[in-house]
Amino acid sequence: MIRLCVSMSNIKRVKLNNPLDIVFMKSRADIWAAFVILGLLKMKDCIFCRIANGVEHAAVICETSELMVFADHNPIRESHVQIIPKDHIVCFEDLPKSLAGQIMFIGQKIAKAQKQIYGIERVGFIFSGHDVAHCHAHVVPLHDKDDITSRRFFASGDVRYAKRKFLAPFELAQACEKLRHALLHS
Repeated sequence: MIRLCVSMSNIKRVKLNNPLDIVFMKSRADIWAAFVILGLLKMKDCIFCRIANGVEHAAVICETSELMVFADHNPIRESHVQIIPKDHIVCFEDLPKSLAGQIMFIGQKIAKAQKQIYGIERVGFIFSGHDVAHCHAHVVPLHDKDDITSRRFFASGDVRYAKRKFLAPFELAQACEKLRHALLHS
C-alpha cells in the first residue's frame, strides 16, 4: 500500500473551498496538505517519500512506523546514514516534538554503534533539507575533523566561492536581539 506523503490528519483537517485559501494558511503542514489535495504535490516528486513507501530502493538499516534509517547513496564516510520521517515533512522546524525526539534518539544509538565499529571519538549529526525538500538527518562517523566542514570541499577542489560578509559587533548584537524577540513571541 502506498501512503500519501503528507500526514492524513493534515489532509483531513484542511478545508479547501478555494485554491486561494492556501494564501491564508499559517502552518506549512497545512499548506503541503493543500498542495496534495489540489494535486500539486505527489509522492513521485519526492525521492524520500518514494523510499519510505518502498517504491524506490535504499539500503535500509532500520525503521519504525514513523521513521526510516538508510545508507546515504553518496556517503561522506562508510556507514553515513540518513534518518527520515516517513510522512512528507519539508523542514525540521515543522517536525512534531515527539518525532524530533525519536530522530534524536535513533541518531544517538547509531552514533554509539559507529563509535564502537570504527573506534572514533566523534560523530556528526546534521539536519538537512537543502538538497531534497524532505526533512532528514545525516549521521556521519567523523574520522577526520574536516569530514563535515567546508575545508573538506576545499581539499577536494569542489568549491564555489562567494564573498562572506562579516558582521560588526553591533550588527551581531542586533541580529541576536531580533532572534531573541522572535523566540519570545513565537
